[in-house]
Amino acid sequence: MTDIARLTSLANTTLTGMLDRMEAQGLVVRIPDQHNRRRILIQLTPKARRLQDAYDEVSEKNNAIFYAGFTQLEIQQFEAMLKRILQNYEEESQHE
Repeated sequence: MTDIARLTSLANTTLTGMLDRMEAQGLVVRIPDQHNRRRILIQLTPKARRLQDAYDEVSEKNNAIFYAGFTQLEIQQFEAMLKRILQNYEEESQHE
């Protein structure tokens, strides 16, 4: 869960609530790590995996709308700037 929080920049409390709802919907399961009792592994269920194609289709349509009229270079520059902004937030949160 710590890895998911770090990768998504979500607070642990926010992530826990989201995972609770996803687990209630049958999308994920929490599995205790057999090698480290303090860790909980999160695994997608077959139900969640079946939704992958629909998710990818919606995501591709949204990206096409979002980036309409942008050149590939503009898209790369924009995404690089977003990554820098995220890094700024990550660095700031380490100082707190």
